[in-house]
Amino acid sequence: MSNPFLLSNKNSALISIVDASANKSVYAYKTAALPTIAHERVSVSPNGGNEGLDQTITFDVPAYGLLSRIIFKFSVTVADGSSSSVNHVPGIIGLDLIDYIEISSQNRVISRQTRDMLMSKLAELTNAEQSNLVTAMQQIVAASNGAFTCYVPWMGMISGLDSSLSNVYDTSFTERLQVRVKVGAGGLLSDGAVTWGGSSCLFTFSTMKEEDMRALHMANYSAAPLVMLNSTAFTENTTSIAAAATTATTDISCNGVVRRMLIRVNRSDESSSKNLEIATIVLNGSGRELIRFDGEELRLLGNGNWHHQPAEVSGVYENVYVIDFTVGKRLPGYSGGASFREIAAPSVQVTLASAVPSGKTAVLHVVHEQLELLSILGSNGRIQQSISS
Repeated sequence: MSNPFLLSNKNSALISIVDASANKSVYAYKTAALPTIAHERVSVSPNGGNEGLDQTITFDVPAYGLLSRIIFKFSVTVADGSSSSVNHVPGIIGLDLIDYIEISSQNRVISRQTRDMLMSKLAELTNAEQSNLVTAMQQIVAASNGAFTCYVPWMGMISGLDSSLSNVYDTSFTERLQVRVKVGAGGLLSDGAVTWGGSSCLFTFSTMKEEDMRALHMANYSAAPLVMLNSTAFTENTTSIAAAATTATTDISCNGVVRRMLIRVNRSDESSSKNLEIATIVLNGSGRELIRFDGEELRLLGNGNWHHQPAEVSGVYENVYVIDFTVGKRLPGYSGGASFREIAAPSVQVTLASAVPSGKTAVLHVVHEQLELLSILGSNGRIQQSISS
């Protein structure tokens, strides 16, 4: 029996381009030698000083070299959690307040990470790495108050293929890049419970000697555009789940190549923002069941669930389920994602472990990490988005 994902991957333009390359490092920076690289860290203030809750904060990326790390740093003061003005469950303030982080160029979004996408990235880390990141983002409990300084890293990928200089942008050559962060005060933290204390963006660059940088530009841009593999978030429409219901279905509109899929069911009443436990997840399409998972299977043995975290980190970060389509990436051939390009009417169906409580509602969220090919023109450094399906 033919597998629909195999057939769809076979006809995917993005996967065909990657598979056709005998030398996979063609999708990362090429060098004729191993240059000496030093690191430089720069702290940048928001453009025009415009920042705060319910704002989109913009930072210009300095043209210092190969951009290898982005960290959004901000400070807030949280009111006493025992006050009725605080509407939140225990969680991580660095995620509670971040709607998305994106890299843009000439007002075009090159890559975006939503809160859900950051959750899925956290889920693939080891427990020790996750605990460190939780500490950096400053976890809060119901009775917490005081000042918090949070560090939220960019966890995207630029060129996911093996190379010592992959996962970077050459800011000394490309058109001007910006980092934009949408900060929201609603939802988990609201009603004046949070006071903004300022922000900055911390950039780390890999820098080279001038002659090495010229050689890098010559190797990568003289003959043809440089092609890079990038990822960005694709958020499906949400589906409401009525009281006493146990199942919900969301159509998949994404027709691109997906690395991982995050699924959660959020109980949306004011008294609780907790994600509900899922018993089964089924992907359907092309008139058949594509694949089925038990919720416990993904939670205990699969690729990621926030429930693995310390007990005090609860609420909205519990019961986050991640289906990872790259689990076979060590096998020969392309297995870095699944294409939905030619799967007819794909959908996600979930069955809850227990019904939505009487008088309450819930919402099914589905978010993909979608792969895209970018091309950087050698004539002017302009970044173009080319293929995602």
